[in-house]
Amino acid sequence: GVAAQAGAPRLPACCGLRRTAWVMLRLTDIFVAGLLLCNSAAVLNEDRFLAKIGWGYESTRSDPPGMKRQVIMLLHAGRVLLTIPLMGLNVVVIALKLIMG
Repeated sequence: GVAAQAGAPRLPACCGLRRTAWVMLRLTDIFVAGLLLCNSAAVLNEDRFLAKIGWGYESTRSDPPGMKRQVIMLLHAGRVLLTIPLMGLNVVVIALKLIMG
């Protein structure tokens, strides 16, 4: 509003652009982006999605070690081990977003 403009110092356009870009990418935003990536890996359904493209856990247990098998094992371990902690982190992030905006 008008009151905010009256007391605010004017910065050159180049400084305002840098300041805006820096403010847009905060540590909390990076954390939330990582949380969203973990959520997306955790909700992949093995029967409906991963097995159809050959990335099912059961079908690759006998495969030789390789990059594909390691990624499949990581996805499986993430779904098994991180389900409960992800629920808790999601609740905390949602509550903080509701409180702080």
